[in-house]
Amino acid sequence: MEKDNPLMTIMIFLSVCIAVPILDSPRVSTWSEALKGNSIFHVLVANDAAIGDGIRKSGSSLGEYLRTSEESWQRMKQSPIVKSTTLIEFRGEEEEKVEEELVETVTPALLVEGKIVREEVSEEIVVKEEVLIREEVRSKIEGPFKVLVVGDSFVAVGGGLGEPLERNLLSYEGVTVKRHGVVSTGLYNAKYYDWKAKIQELIKDYEPNIVIAFFGTNDSQGYINDKWNQSYAAKADAFMKILDEKDLMTFWIGLPIMKKESFSKAMQNINNILEGEAGKHDNIYYIPTWSILADEKGQYLSSMKDDKGVARLLRLKDGIHLQYFAGEIVSKEIIEEMGKYLVLKKKE
Repeated sequence: MEKDNPLMTIMIFLSVCIAVPILDSPRVSTWSEALKGNSIFHVLVANDAAIGDGIRKSGSSLGEYLRTSEESWQRMKQSPIVKSTTLIEFRGEEEEKVEEELVETVTPALLVEGKIVREEVSEEIVVKEEVLIREEVRSKIEGPFKVLVVGDSFVAVGGGLGEPLERNLLSYEGVTVKRHGVVSTGLYNAKYYDWKAKIQELIKDYEPNIVIAFFGTNDSQGYINDKWNQSYAAKADAFMKILDEKDLMTFWIGLPIMKKESFSKAMQNINNILEGEAGKHDNIYYIPTWSILADEKGQYLSSMKDDKGVARLLRLKDGIHLQYFAGEIVSKEIIEEMGKYLVLKKKE
């Protein structure tokens, strides 16, 4: 009989010692279970395991695997798509449950050769690093709706948007509207008109569950620089926080294109700021209107044909405020966007 090779015996013993804890580890067992599941968290866990498997095949170091895995899980946890359930964060052999708020639900995916393969979808595909997640249509909110519309002269009687927007909203079942527009006001100069104080007063008195906001026309004063932008962003954020903290679904209406090029540029700058700040708040949805009253090349339009083919003016002589015809067009576009989040049914 041949003598046992002591080196071979040691290697077999070490292999068993290494393999058993790995095969019994939470990460491997969870990966195995993830392939059987159909929820977003199964997909996330499977993706994490796939990252590790890919690094192993490439011959990268253990440190590279741990770093990449940790970065991937941090991105998953911070994703605005993932909310309202429990994630499992692996740290060695321990499991720590971390509560996250739900933003969207997603469809399941298949893991094929270390890659996430999506099912055929009709909604927008969101690509976030290694993880591909599809947004499903969120559940719409049922009425009744008490809508508070606030803003500058566009919302006031002569602004051309407030009155047709209010009238169109009232054509839907279970909708009531309170409109408060003040000429020559905005978010920047609280000494002239304090909208932060006024919005809190309006919310207390009217108790709305939906807010529509339109600001910015009077705010720029010709300034476009980093310092002003930061200051305006802070003022807009402070106003939005009031709405967010009250858990009010808010539709923030972007400014339309303007006739004077320099003023139009200033309004576009304000739009960029407002859209960016709105994106930081869960309950605030930015609705752009810039292209609604522009031509195919993105240029200012002075007129547009109605349903009968008759050319109608879109703006007043100042090239800023809207004719009633334009207000009808813009308000219907706004309500159509709102209909993606609210159950709106026309009155019979």
